Amino acid sequence: MISLAYVLRLNAASCLSFGALFVAVPSAVASALGNVSPTVIAVLGAVLLVNAAHLLLASARTRPFQAEILWFSIGDMAWWLTTLILIAAGVWITTPVGIVLALLVALLVAALGLGQFLHLGLVRSGLRGREHLRRIGHACLSLPLWVKIWLFALNAAFLLAPIFLPWEAARVMLIAYLASGPLLGAFALFEGGLTRAMGRFEKP
Repeated sequence: MISLAYVLRLNAASCLSFGALFVAVPSAVASALGNVSPTVIAVLGAVLLVNAAHLLLASARTRPFQAEILWFSIGDMAWWLTTLILIAAGVWITTPVGIVLALLVALLVAALGLGQFLHLGLVRSGLRGREHLRRIGHACLSLPLWVKIWLFALNAAFLLAPIFLPWEAARVMLIAYLASGPLLGAFALFEGGLTRAMGRFEKP
């Protein structure tokens, strides 16, 4: 399994790359995204550069502070969620190219966040990587049949929204559906399975 230090350095590299791009050519980035102010892009780039330095500092420690990793992970999930909210609301990210690029970056950020949540979950559970993932899989498979049927129907309702709703409403529903995946994955990786915080009351 990829080490936590490696994940943190990948995250730092992404923050450094995008931060440098945002600071160097904010007007070009703003134009590609839509109607966002270049000043906002430049400020965001500066924040990303600071975050990159923090990530590198954390990755250099033999045992990074758990609070730091949680901070980075929550920040990554917030980036993912904020990107989808801006797209759904038609704010800042409005061009087709901007939407595609923003989604690709958000997917990368969410993946890095999930990697960090996995390592936090391993610390909490005291298990090895495969054992931790096997525990999560067992929790999913052990759901009662009626819950599995309900979840299947619920997912189908979201995916079929464009057929039954006007596109504007369906678009928001689909984006909300897309947003939930990494967030639920973060909960499961952190907790080591399905817990009460995710809506399931486990048997004692």
